[in-house]
Amino acid sequence: MFEPSETAEVNGVRLYPVDELVGENTNYVPGANLSPKGYVVIATTEYGDAYCVDLNDEMHGHHPLVLMSHGVDWQDLSDCHRQCKTDPLTTI
Repeated sequence: MFEPSETAEVNGVRLYPVDELVGENTNYVPGANLSPKGYVVIATTEYGDAYCVDLNDEMHGHHPLVLMSHGVDWQDLSDCHRQCKTDPLTTI
């Protein structure tokens, strides 16, 4: 109900309509590599990094929001997963 009708960019963060978010999570890096690991891309930066909801964790009844770099090999998430658990951006 609250999705933008087209891609909106605010301060270098891109918010997409739902159909484009599906593509971000299935066809494009890093989302395509992150979604099977329990991360859902909800926005990207102008540099290709991804804001994700971490469905693997819950903090006080909310899922953390983490920023994932597009420049990391997402085939092995062990280092990132450990960092994201200790330094989330926020919770939603």
